[in-house]
Amino acid sequence: MPTYVHPDICDKGLNEIKAVAAAGNLRLIVFAGQPASVTEARALYDGTTGKTRLTPEVAIASGDITHQNSAGGGRELVFAAKSTTWAATRPAGDLRYGLVDVTSGLERLLWVEQETSDQATTNGNPVNIPSFKITLEP
Repeated sequence: MPTYVHPDICDKGLNEIKAVAAAGNLRLIVFAGQPASVTEARALYDGTTGKTRLTPEVAIASGDITHQNSAGGGRELVFAAKSTTWAATRPAGDLRYGLVDVTSGLERLLWVEQETSDQATTNGNPVNIPSFKITLEP
C-alpha cells in the first residue's frame, strides 16, 4: 500500500505537521496494519477489527523535527529517533508507523508509512523507532 498523506498536508505542506508539533498535539504511533481512520489509529490493538495502535502515543515536540532541503530538490522534515514500549502483543504481520494530530475535537490521521521489519510484538518490551523523514518533492 502506498504512503498515506492527509489532504491538509498536501495543501499546507510540511508546515502543517510542524504547527501541530509546536502546539503540543503531534503523536507518533506504531500500528498493526493500515488504520482507516484516526479512531482506528488511536484504539489499542486487541485482535479485533478497527483497533490498530501497538504503542503508546509518543509525543513529538517541535524540537524533535528538523525542516530542511531534501537531496531530491524538495523539502523534508527529519524526525528524531524515539524509544517506547509495545502496548500490545501481536504475532508477526504488517507494521506501520505514523503521525496523529490529537487536538481535541480536531483529531486527524496525518501520515502513515510502512515499517519494514513486520516483527511480532510483546506487551511491555522496548521498541526503538529510528529517525525518519517525510519528503515532498516537486
